[in-house]
Amino acid sequence: MNNTNRSVCLAIFIVVILPACDFFNDPRHDLEVKKMLEQVNENMVFVKGGTFMMGDTGDGKEIEFFSNYDEVKGIKEITLDSYFINKYETTWGEYVLYLKDTGKYNFQLDPKSEIQAIHAVDKVDSPYYFKRPALAPSWAEASNYCTWLSKTTNKPYGLPTEAQWEYAARSGGKRVHFATEDGFTLDIDDYMAGEYKHRDPVTGKTVILEATDPFAKPKGNAFVYSDSYDFETLYRVVGSYAPNALGIHDMTGNAKEWTADWYDEKYYQYLPRINPTGPINPVSYIDLTAGGLTPEKTVRDWIQGSNFWALNVSLYVRGGQPVNLFDVGFRCVLNINRE
Repeated sequence: MNNTNRSVCLAIFIVVILPACDFFNDPRHDLEVKKMLEQVNENMVFVKGGTFMMGDTGDGKEIEFFSNYDEVKGIKEITLDSYFINKYETTWGEYVLYLKDTGKYNFQLDPKSEIQAIHAVDKVDSPYYFKRPALAPSWAEASNYCTWLSKTTNKPYGLPTEAQWEYAARSGGKRVHFATEDGFTLDIDDYMAGEYKHRDPVTGKTVILEATDPFAKPKGNAFVYSDSYDFETLYRVVGSYAPNALGIHDMTGNAKEWTADWYDEKYYQYLPRINPTGPINPVSYIDLTAGGLTPEKTVRDWIQGSNFWALNVSLYVRGGQPVNLFDVGFRCVLNINRE
């Protein structure tokens, strides 16, 4: 290793490791982590494995399709082992404890980004309210959180595979439209409160975007957002709405979620029949111009467009998102095949 590389490595060590020292020496931090891990364990819902038809089970004739996405119409019989999944999306409060415990609390985004540094606050009108869904800085950091749970608890946590995500959202693979109580009713929470001004960092122009009322009481059974939202969206507090039949919240609505799988539009046509884990290597890439081609991971509950559009795509909507995208939530699974 030459002197330049040695200096760079040392600099990285100092920036990443040293901020954690105060937390490692603080017994209050250890207690917070312990309580958080106990809560995560309590929030894990058992999903009994089984066989189901993955994808939109309509035939376009006698049985209507739930989605207008062709990529989910290549259904196949899939068998999954049992597992546990968190009933809630990971919150800012949980995520920040992970950052502190791993020395990443001062995790910085692109210096040119207008997004604030990651933190968690006790202010209900903040996007970083500790009970709201956390938006990891990237797919890797979402995965790293689940890996941290594994190392800290010595249990096999991880991001859900796409098959695990869909099976749980469909209450054990049932032919349902939404991840709501009955699986067929979607009563969208009218969370809109007006408009706010936002400066576009690319054009420099001020645009008017929809706003939300952070103090409005939840109603309906899901919060579905539209394309005009950006990071300043105030997602609903996790658990604001009734869960699906398995007791899992917000798999229709609230934050879209990362899965473990690389994204492939045609994956449903060739996925393995037993415990599929997605393509082995990246298949789909997106051109981010300055950064060149970036691989995509599969995101579920990815609702785009208006509320009317969301009514038509249901929980079967899927898509590829660049691995360094900063507006996707997530939840972890526990891959233990027993109650």
